[in-house]
This record gives sequence, structure tokens and C-alpha cells, in this order.
Amino acid sequence: MKGTWSIAGFARVGFIPAILALIGSLACASPPDTAMVITTADTSKRGTLYVAIIHNFPNPSPILPHTDQPAPAGLLRYALQHLYREGAAAAAFPKLHTTACLSPWMLSLLQNRYLERIERYYDAGNNRIRAASFLTAFGGRTDPWIDLMLTPTGQFGLEEDVHLFYGPDHARQPLPGVSETTFPPYAELMRVNPGDFTLQQKRDLKCWFFLTWFDPALLHGPVKLADGRTVDLSDLLHETEDGTFRRDRPFLESDANRLVAEAYKIIASIVPLYRSLQYDHATGEGNVELITSPFYDPPLPLLYDLQSVCKHRPGVPDSIEFQHPGDAEWHIEQAGHAHADRFGRQPSGMLPAGGLVSENVLSLFSRAGAEWVITCTPASGSDGTSSHGLCRVALPDGQNCAIVAALPGPTLWPAPEESPADPDTADRFIRHLVSLQPSHPDSSRFVAVLFAHGETWETDSTLRPAPPDHHALYTKLQALQQAGALVTVTPSEYLHGNPARGIPAHPVETLPQWDDARFLDILEDNLARWVGEPAQHRAWAWLARVRRDLEETAGSWQPHLNRPTERTRSLSRAWKAFYAAQSEQWFRCYGTRTSASAAPPLHDRLFRACLGRVYEHLAEAKYDVVVPGIPPLMDPPLR
Repeated sequence: MKGTWSIAGFARVGFIPAILALIGSLACASPPDTAMVITTADTSKRGTLYVAIIHNFPNPSPILPHTDQPAPAGLLRYALQHLYREGAAAAAFPKLHTTACLSPWMLSLLQNRYLERIERYYDAGNNRIRAASFLTAFGGRTDPWIDLMLTPTGQFGLEEDVHLFYGPDHARQPLPGVSETTFPPYAELMRVNPGDFTLQQKRDLKCWFFLTWFDPALLHGPVKLADGRTVDLSDLLHETEDGTFRRDRPFLESDANRLVAEAYKIIASIVPLYRSLQYDHATGEGNVELITSPFYDPPLPLLYDLQSVCKHRPGVPDSIEFQHPGDAEWHIEQAGHAHADRFGRQPSGMLPAGGLVSENVLSLFSRAGAEWVITCTPASGSDGTSSHGLCRVALPDGQNCAIVAALPGPTLWPAPEESPADPDTADRFIRHLVSLQPSHPDSSRFVAVLFAHGETWETDSTLRPAPPDHHALYTKLQALQQAGALVTVTPSEYLHGNPARGIPAHPVETLPQWDDARFLDILEDNLARWVGEPAQHRAWAWLARVRRDLEETAGSWQPHLNRPTERTRSLSRAWKAFYAAQSEQWFRCYGTRTSASAAPPLHDRLFRACLGRVYEHLAEAKYDVVVPGIPPLMDPPLR
């Protein structure tokens, strides 16, 4: 039968079960080479397999809006490693069509915490930063690692030494499979006791650590960026015959400054890079569909109606009430506006936090112009089978919204211990895709695979190395596509068709109907991240109280686009601080008691600070308010 097949249908006709089960079963076997699979597969007599590869770059924690609080630890490294590298990989494979979910809050932070500030002090002629002027203006308010790189190492005090050796992203964390095999001098420095470091060793340590953040492709020679500038780090180190990188001389402070300048140029090129790759289903141009997530990434169905979602969940107090559809709508609309400002058009799709959706929330997405929404596929549905890959939901207003039920992509990261990633992981994934190709020549299937890029990058106590090089995976996918085993598509391309690539349209109204039971499945699989524990319930109770105080004091949210006054600006800041407190990250951390010694204490302080800023901004707007004392909410309470 022509059209979209369900994963449930795969099981009924005897094909493989869900992706993770298959990957696990193949892990113990000695698989044949991927090229042999492609060669021996009789692809010409089989149906069409449409594969949507979706990359998710999640939001960092919502630091206080409209403050000079430093960016979250590791944000700069994350942008260099994940955002830039994945964009560069997509640019190298223009015949592969993929999808990228770009976090609106992350891009906002990169713009206002890094680009706007560093640009003022970037000397293009010397390719350096005017360090003293930058530190005078923004020292301690942008990023601790920018400060470390621009501050002469001989001037380090206790604060700088603590961050270098013991901070949340300190320079002596082991990098699995990278430090030993790629940068031997850096590996040697990590074995030195912090108290024994010389001044030169400190300088070398900070420079080597910063160098590990860059895409290795930038170490081999000049690379022209999307905005026309060039980055070339090859003069700083040389590659040896064994594939490792070394230096002929110690690092200088000018080298450290230069690395910040190169990082600035790369960050500045990220939005132009993705804009140049952007897929337009109306013209068929581009190969990367750009979508977004709700602005601060909250659990939308819980904002819409907490009690309705949790009414069958034991342990959720009836006293906690939160029913504010307008809040959920704000996050969706604000993300769409920010995306359009950067990329010139509204996104056709969105990826909500945790893939959490409900019928009410889908109506909000549809009204905001989203044709499709990504959700996470439960391991099994209520009938014991897996969910559809692409379906439609008939909304109360008569519109249809498509749901892309994405399977989790295989992890290509190295193991936590110091060992490289399993080289067979990508091959197992590729063989899985080959096996999904329909056997009947007149049939087709749609499969979406979601690759999460560092979902817990802020709360993971183990610093990961640079993300996996997708060039290897893309090379295999391209070979499969050339052999006719699959066609990479974006969801909009599949829905609207692309005659230039021979892809017929699959209008939303022709898709299989979404089973309403799937909403409950997904909610049940995800709710424990946001409700169910006392600390989470305290957070929801405070969120409800602060919102009530805000609305009773100043009225509902108003954008104040026309001739804003100082008072309306303060009110806008109060509401945005409140919306930042709705991020799913706060509730996720409050639900993890075992991690109380890691990130949650910081997250607890930031969450309470967001709520406190609401009252401070109301006071700025000349309202008579009293900032309530919000106690630590962790269970047990933090001391």
C-alpha cells in the first residue's frame, strides 16, 4: 500500500522491532561491512524508505533575562563543537537533507552575551581582542573562560586558579579518547598536580584546553566561514605522522588572545551558515530544514492545565493549580518571532520539551503557523506496538496538525571511561535503516530519527569530548541514498513534495490518524521529569503564587511594541523573568534527588532568583511590592 507506514506495521509484517532493540541485538554480532550490505541489497526491486534525520540542539538553562549574569558554563564550547560542527558537516553533504532544531534562547545568549560584546573590541587587522578594554567593560559578566584567556596568566589570583583547576568546566577534566590520542602535550599537563604548575604550564593548560573545543578540520589549514571570514589554526600546532598535534614552542599570551578571536569569528558565522543551508519547500533550495523549540522550553501541557494532565497521577497534590494556556502560547509565539528575525521565515515545525504534546497544545502550535510537531516515540503503545512515524491530528478548529514521532538515534559518543566511541555504532544504525526499506516496490515508509546533541551538557558531571564526527555517518547515508536504499528528507519536504528529487507530496490530511491513546502514553513516559516529587511540587506552588502576584499587581502580559516607556520595559522584564522560571530544566533537576551534589544547587538558586527578579522588576515599574523569601526547594533543603 502506498503512503506512510507505521512502525507498528513493521512488526506485524515480520520486519524488525523498534530501533533500540535491533541495535542491541546486533551489538553482539560480527556485522558485515556497510558497503557490502548496500551492494548485496536488491534496492531496485524494493519500495521507498524516507528518512528524516533531525538534530536537536537543546536550550541551556535560562539565566536571568536582562542581567549581566555570565553565560552558562560550557555554552561557548557547546556552540563551537555542536552547532558549528553539525552545520559544517551538513554543508559538506548538500545531497543529504536533514533537519536542525535551533534553540532560540541559546542563539539569543550567543548574540547578546558574546557577539555583541566581543565585536566592540575585535581588532580585525591584527585578529586579536583588545583585552584590557573588554575586561574593563565586561570582565566577570560574560564567560569565565573568555576572562581566563584574555587575562595574562601571571595576573591570575585565587578566583582564576580555582576556575582553571576546579571550576564547573575546569581544564583538567579527562576528555575520553581525545586528550591522549589527539593532544599528547595536553594529556601530560593533566597529570601534573595543580600545586606544582609553573606559570608557563598554566598558560599552556588554558590554551590546550581551549583548543580542544574547535572542530579538528580547523587545525589542518584555512577554512572559509559562511560570513566570508577565514579561520586558520594550523600555524599554532602541527600534525605528526601518528595523527597527533604538538607545538614547537610554548604558548604565548598573544596565542590565548588569538584563540578567543578565532572562537568569536566561528560563533559569528553560525547563523549565516545555517541560513545559507536553509531548506525552502516552496523552491526546493537548501538541504537543512530549520525549526525551533518553544522559547524557554517549558513542559507545555503542564502550563496549559497542570491538574488535567496529572489527575490520574498519584502523589500530585490537588492544591497545586496551574492553568494558563496564554503562557504556553507565549513560548511558542516568541520562539517563532525570534526564528523569523534570524532566518527570514517562520518555522514549519517545532520540537517541544521532551516531545511532550497534547491536543490543546497542538492547537497552539497550529495557530502559530507550525504544520508539524515532533514528539518522542514511546517504546510501545497501549496495544503493545510502536507508534506511527508520521500521523495527523484533527484539531477542534477543523485544521490538521502533523505529528512526527521520532525514534531516538544511536549514541555516537565515546563511553564515559577513557575509550573511543564504538566504531560499529554508526554501521549498526545504517544496517538498521537498510532493513527498514519496504519489500514491495509500490510501498513506502517514513522514519524520523532524533539525534540529541548533549541533552544534559550542563548537568553531566563528566565533560565530554567534541561530539562525534558525522562526516563518517553522512558518508554512509550518502552511499545508501545513491544506491536507492533510502531518501533523506525533511518533514516539510515529505509533506509538500520535491519534484526535483522525485519526492511526491504527502499532504497532512492524507496521513494516518493519530491514536489519542498516544498522548497518554507520551505523558506517562515523561511526567516523572516534571511532577511527582515534593521539590517539584514546591516549585510549581511557587510558580503559581508568583504568577498570581504578577497578574494581580500589573495585569496580563503585554508586548508593549508601540512607544515603550521605562515602566512598560520593566513590566516586560518582569514577565520574561517569570517565563524563564517555567523552563523544563528546573523541574527536571528538582526531580533528581541523587544529583543534589552536582548541578541542582545552582539550578535551585537560579530558579528562585528568576522568581525574585519578577518582584524586583515590578518595583522598578513603581509598584508597591514586597519580595517574598523563597526558601531552598530541594529535598532535603539545601543548607
